[in-house]
Amino acid sequence: KVESNSTDYYFKSTTKWELVPNLVNDLCHFLSAIVSISQIQFQSEIEREERQVFSKLADNYIAGFIQKERLKFRQELSEDYKNVRFNAIVNSGSKKINLIKYITGSSSLYFINSLTKATVDFEIANNSPLNPYINKRIALINDISVGFDSKKVFRYMELLEEHTKMPSIRWSEREKIASLI
Repeated sequence: KVESNSTDYYFKSTTKWELVPNLVNDLCHFLSAIVSISQIQFQSEIEREERQVFSKLADNYIAGFIQKERLKFRQELSEDYKNVRFNAIVNSGSKKINLIKYITGSSSLYFINSLTKATVDFEIANNSPLNPYINKRIALINDISVGFDSKKVFRYMELLEEHTKMPSIRWSEREKIASLI
């Protein structure tokens, strides 16, 4: 490491010429890793707040008409599927459950990411041994979100609805949920 006018320079050196190709290879891998990391988009504070606010609104709405003992929020599908989480799981009696996933985003990119994550979670649930016990698969779409653009998300919503086997419920039409569960 060499410091020069508040700039740090990193380098590798050797006194053996036969090691130069190895050092060049190391440097290429280092540069490739730096470029890859720079392409990662981290969740912004605005996105985190968007998700929290919508989750709270949706949780409160659903809790308003479902008995507390039948409702679990932010629950994994099962012990065997700990990475597959749903925003709400409602016990509908006779060993049946309803899965609810909230979809929102502060930009179209985040909204599409939310849609694709929900699609994958519903697909995993459909292919799991729990599938016979799933009554409804409900996607609650935050259509009042800044990130919602029906033209941009149309195809993603179609794919999601293939896995939920029903139309998505838009937040502006949330009263439909009560009749489903």
